Amino acid sequence: MLYPAGARRRPRCASMDTRPDPDLMKKAAALLARRPLCRADLGARLERAAPGVPVEPVLDRLEQLDLLNDAEYAYNFALQRMKRRGWGPARVEAALGRTGVPPPVVETALGRVREQLGEDAGLGAEIDRLWARRGVPRTPAEARSLAAALARRGFDQDRISAALRRRLPAALARRFDTGD
Repeated sequence: MLYPAGARRRPRCASMDTRPDPDLMKKAAALLARRPLCRADLGARLERAAPGVPVEPVLDRLEQLDLLNDAEYAYNFALQRMKRRGWGPARVEAALGRTGVPPPVVETALGRVREQLGEDAGLGAEIDRLWARRGVPRTPAEARSLAAALARRGFDQDRISAALRRRLPAALARRFDTGD
């Protein structure tokens, strides 16, 4: 818009401006270059870095550029934790919830990982890893200790029991089930 000579241009209201702040875009790019972040986590970091500067336009623009994608972040987070670190679905769900990923996105990501890794989603590999470290359980107490360790890693108790029943010697599996 052209203004007559000598007329003052009305300043734009900051809340009306939907363009991302260039300095905040640089900060966001630097943060994302270090490691992937979800929208909520990146937004919180940007708000701490530049209080009072609107971060939503930056986050929206990063999503438009596909540099910020909660669905892919959640999937990669879940896959890496479940496949390489031996986390169970419950532990992954809790961790993603703490970072601010919305629950429907978490559920979709866990579903994709279960499709890729199978329904037990890393439980067998984690049992093998613990057996390599601790040895195969010889007593019901050792089997219960193993089950408790797996539960702390975020695996479902029913799936743990079923997997241990399939893998433990028959006599020990019966004693494990009855609690003797």
